[in-house]
Amino acid sequence: MAYSVTPICLVEEDTLEMKRFDWKSFISFGLFFSFMVMSITGVVLYIAPPGRVARWVNWEFVKLPLDAWQALHTNFSYLFLILAVFHLFSINWQVFWSYVRKKAAYGIHRKRELAAGLLLFAVVLLGTLYKAPPLQTVMDVGGYFSDSWQAEDEKAPAPHTESMTIAEVSEKLLNLSPEEIIGKLEMTGIRNVERDQTLRQIGEESGKSPLEIYRIISR
Repeated sequence: MAYSVTPICLVEEDTLEMKRFDWKSFISFGLFFSFMVMSITGVVLYIAPPGRVARWVNWEFVKLPLDAWQALHTNFSYLFLILAVFHLFSINWQVFWSYVRKKAAYGIHRKRELAAGLLLFAVVLLGTLYKAPPLQTVMDVGGYFSDSWQAEDEKAPAPHTESMTIAEVSEKLLNLSPEEIIGKLEMTGIRNVERDQTLRQIGEESGKSPLEIYRIISR
């Protein structure tokens, strides 16, 4: 009967290796999780309504407002970029640069593949800038989903109405004095409203959207 014997020193080395923090693995996991978040937030922002619409109706997706989705996408994009730079240097810059030069030299011999890659790049770049189909179709589909979030009767009466104060709404939109507007709000249980408060601030304090606040005061 044969027995396999593992040297004790090798077991100890493996144990120490497992206990040591592996920065390469940490960076790889970080890149993977950042990529996943970027992919999800990218899809959500692709179909989300414009900012003015989202703020007007208090738009949310899985209980997160548009500002939160934008912040997640931006911060994880920067995290991905930072981790990618660290990943590049963690595998030894000289080895990496040598590898790139070798592949670049090899790529020159692949002239058809190089030309095809450059052509694809040019088509996507110019097609996007000049709004050519089917690239513009991708943007049109996103625009369709973005516009579908707001019904005709939910449109703001003026740009950035949610940022207007009671005094500004009185002066620019409604034939009512600030006191009359505040009185309408108080009749619905919304108290302690000031003339210099915006519709968005009033909505946040009362748990309503700027649209709902405007409907109350414009009735």
